[in-house]
Amino acid sequence: MYPSPKAIKVGPGGGQAFAGTPADVEGLVERVRQARAKVGPDGAVMFDAHSCLPPPLVKQFASYLKSDDLLFLEEAWVPGNIDVMRKVRASVSVPLATGERDRTIWEVREILEAQVIDILQP
Repeated sequence: MYPSPKAIKVGPGGGQAFAGTPADVEGLVERVRQARAKVGPDGAVMFDAHSCLPPPLVKQFASYLKSDDLLFLEEAWVPGNIDVMRKVRASVSVPLATGERDRTIWEVREILEAQVIDILQP
């Protein structure tokens, strides 16, 4: 977690094994719920997937969340894979963020032209 009084970013890390089981997905959802409880209804909760969740698990994880649970879901795919980005975008209602791993204007341009994200983080 990266805490401040009104904003927390959580993710799947923490040295815990992650096998993608339903219990693992429920654990990720619980992290979001705990962060939401900590910052309250007016705080910001962000989830950084660190590109380590397969797209089916991203979809399952996001399906448990309400639209007001997350400010954004970050790096929900392997960078540069526009086809996967499109599939995730089509199935997830949570705002999506990416861009911190893109190093050239051409990588960012492709993401923007594909209209697969809500927040660019160059």
